[in-house]
Amino acid sequence: MKRRLFLSQTGAAGAGFALMRAAGAAGAKQTDLPSAVISWNSAATSAIAAARFAPTTAARTLAMVFEAVYNAWACYDSAAAFTLSGLRKRSTAERRTSNKSIAVSYAAYGVLVDLFPAQQSRFALALATATAGLVLTSQDAIAAVQVGQFAAGALLQARHFDGSNQLGDMTPSGVPYADTSGYLPTNSFDTVVDPTRWQPLMVTSAAGLSSVQSFVTPHWGAVRPFALKSGAALRPAYTPGPSFAEMDQVIAFSAGLTDANKVLVDFFANNPGSVTPPGQWMKIAETVSAADGNSLDADVRLFFTLAQAMLDASIACWDAKRVYDSVRPITAIRHHYSNQTIQAWGGPELGTVWMRGADWKPYQRTTNPSPAFPEFLSGHSTFSGAAAVVLAALRGDRFDLRFTFPAGGVPFDPSVPAAPVTLSWTSFTEAAAAAGLSRRYGGIHFEQGDLQGRVMGRQVGQLVQARANRLFQAGENQS
Repeated sequence: MKRRLFLSQTGAAGAGFALMRAAGAAGAKQTDLPSAVISWNSAATSAIAAARFAPTTAARTLAMVFEAVYNAWACYDSAAAFTLSGLRKRSTAERRTSNKSIAVSYAAYGVLVDLFPAQQSRFALALATATAGLVLTSQDAIAAVQVGQFAAGALLQARHFDGSNQLGDMTPSGVPYADTSGYLPTNSFDTVVDPTRWQPLMVTSAAGLSSVQSFVTPHWGAVRPFALKSGAALRPAYTPGPSFAEMDQVIAFSAGLTDANKVLVDFFANNPGSVTPPGQWMKIAETVSAADGNSLDADVRLFFTLAQAMLDASIACWDAKRVYDSVRPITAIRHHYSNQTIQAWGGPELGTVWMRGADWKPYQRTTNPSPAFPEFLSGHSTFSGAAAVVLAALRGDRFDLRFTFPAGGVPFDPSVPAAPVTLSWTSFTEAAAAAGLSRRYGGIHFEQGDLQGRVMGRQVGQLVQARANRLFQAGENQS
């Protein structure tokens, strides 16, 4: 039987979810408390939002946290194989939920403190919450603490040199996550030399400060993946463009935006300062866990697999972005339709108007009119396609998701929607398709970038799920 969940807004649209079970939701265990895994997902996504991480660095953060969590947990599981060296199975007598909770908590804590040292107080609170009511002074508990700490250390040793440049030691600037690929844009913010290539924009912050965009993590295709052979392994063919048909479609979407379309755009937007698209799917996983009444064991498998899918999706997608360096709609439409009169969204409170093509704008916040990286492929489509495959494989695709936007709930377009709008999907596949389409409605992507991103996302999800299954079923053949 289907589970039904109702999602309510918490903060910026799409940034986080509060769970409200429908009465009598099938399979939901009303008396169960969330596992320690949920506490750490909440801590990690909150830290990502506070640090204003990019989708790429957010995906890696989540993958690191839950790979450490998985390996700590695997010490207490009879079948699961390790992905890190130096760990060993604990005795059968120690394989209790309390010990697992302690081990996974110290593993997550160690990784997050390394990634976000300025937020250590946040993680100390999460550690206290996740281990509340557990006795930490017994011999088994002390051993569990040590297991978690060792798993965190092993994970950090493996990931500090994975090509991400987390420590800033791969570049002279010493800036964490700085580009190691030597990328330079073909176009400048005020001159289009090649209309098929990405153009950095001059953007103005909410504080009124102007700056020119820089490609966010152009080197990301070289980061070591979880299940892919390399970032280029799934790279699709791309015809530089876009075609006039694709541009006309984006303009037509802009002219015909309904309140429901606009709400969909803002729901999935995940602007800087949010949990990001990978984090949004991890938050959806929290609602899945609650609806299904997951045990800690089930949550470890769910969040580990989903997080690795987000990592590999980021690597494969950014490989294509860097290689093809493709133009965004805002540049293409302004360039090709500069002296033509078109009908499109005119700005907040204005609705659809006639304008010069040179003045066209996406349905986005003025502080973030178009992302700071090339168009092809769509990150939203890739992340969402991968997430849908993983979630469906682990517990079935059928799942009711519903979100009601209040009247006036779009922050940058205050009269939208005129009346409450409810978004709803009956499966993860359907929600993933909506996420991809939202980027075309919002003027961020062309059809090719969306649809090819969905394909790649599904391929990533399948590969990650296959490797995760092999790990889960490996048996006690590792020390």
